[in-house]
Amino acid sequence: MTAGLVLAATLIVGVVQAPAPPTGDGPSFDCRKARGTVPQLVCRDAGLAGRDRALADAFAKALTTWESAEARRQRSLQREWVKRRDACDKGVDVRACVEQAYRTRLVEVQVSAGQAEAKPPVSFECVGGEQTALTAVYYGSTDPPAVRLTLGAETVIAFQGRIASGTLYTAPDVEYREHQGGVVLRWFGATLTCRPPAP
Repeated sequence: MTAGLVLAATLIVGVVQAPAPPTGDGPSFDCRKARGTVPQLVCRDAGLAGRDRALADAFAKALTTWESAEARRQRSLQREWVKRRDACDKGVDVRACVEQAYRTRLVEVQVSAGQAEAKPPVSFECVGGEQTALTAVYYGSTDPPAVRLTLGAETVIAFQGRIASGTLYTAPDVEYREHQGGVVLRWFGATLTCRPPAP
């Protein structure tokens, strides 16, 4: 399975709904045209509406850095994200699911457009897979904290989760677990053990 850097954002549901002039407290899209459980929830919930505006603002800034071809690719990917976000209506806690979708998407946009402050890259040498050189770039100021992982030609952004010991970052089909100075990386079906290169 091919990993991709899923770094896409557009004017949220603007790809399927016409934006309205800013209302101050509402989301970035026209609530009169909102269809479906999730868009209507965003319209009713001030907290979610604020996250929608923040994401729309980040996207607008990202447009000043993305090339036109990349912007088109991002919009296509964003349509898929909107579908996943709207699928939150099938879960037990719809609001929590939607909020997490906005939080992680905002981080993805910030990272992809260079809007988030990054720490110096950290290199690892890994065993257990075809690729051996891993680079991790940490973003501690984002919410949630994130790490950009590059293994070979593939890059993934993973988000910090809760764990009893060490530090864990996860993304679909990826798990990056720090422990005792090393890393155990589960990468699209492969399990690698990584250590900093010898001095």
